[in-house]
Amino acid sequence: MSEAAAQPAAIAAGRLGETRGPIAVTTLEAHRLAVLRLAAQARRELAIFSPALDPRVFDHEGLAEAVRALLLRSPRARVRVVVQDAAPVAARGHRLLRLAWRLPSRMEIRRAGPDHQGLDEAFVLADETGVLETEHAERYEAVLDFCNPPRARALRLRFEEIWAQAERDPNLLRLDL
Repeated sequence: MSEAAAQPAAIAAGRLGETRGPIAVTTLEAHRLAVLRLAAQARRELAIFSPALDPRVFDHEGLAEAVRALLLRSPRARVRVVVQDAAPVAARGHRLLRLAWRLPSRMEIRRAGPDHQGLDEAFVLADETGVLETEHAERYEAVLDFCNPPRARALRLRFEEIWAQAERDPNLLRLDL
């Protein structure tokens, strides 16, 4: 079995907070499955930094349902997303944006501030242990780790810095008239 063929099986078998060691993610399908598995297993928090919130990875019913379930499972659960360009996310009617509109006290999407525009990286954090990160957001080459608290803490600090400088974007607000 090739490494690419083994990826979905390793990702599907991964348990948040239990499965240790990095898993190489090299295809769109594996990247999409990795995000879904992290979201489906998160119990408290999901944090996403993605330049464009790629619809092939983030805009599908399975992920929207996993995020919705996370938010409804606990009153303390929270999902935060930072994108660099909000206009395409709003223009295509992204499922995660619609979910943020329905649950605004638990989920928010912001636009990266000036200091974080143009970054090429992307990452997803689940609780304080699961990490999916890529150095080049336009590629589907990433590293997934279901249980890496030290790396998750480091990326969480980075996310908190990005979040603190991120801005609410009018494109992402729901206007009820």
